[in-house]
Amino acid sequence: MLLIGDSSGREVVRYKMQEVLNELLGVEVNLRKNDRRIKMICNDIHKLYDEEARTSSVSDDELKEYAIKYFLTSEEAYPPWIAHTRYE
Repeated sequence: MLLIGDSSGREVVRYKMQEVLNELLGVEVNLRKNDRRIKMICNDIHKLYDEEARTSSVSDDELKEYAIKYFLTSEEAYPPWIAHTRYE
């Protein structure tokens, strides 16, 4: 079991996010550590500790919220050029 905290790096966040997405989507997802969405999630997590003085670990429910935000519903998940592409 890996916990996400103030000193967690991208590899731990990538691994946990991959687990969450596999569960949410029901398919095997392989993420890269340098994926911009992983970087953004790491930035958000570090802000929790740096700016909000958080002391507890990030929960699985919070990780699901990050997965939904950055991989399933935001413009980060679907860049603008995809939204305007039509397949006929």
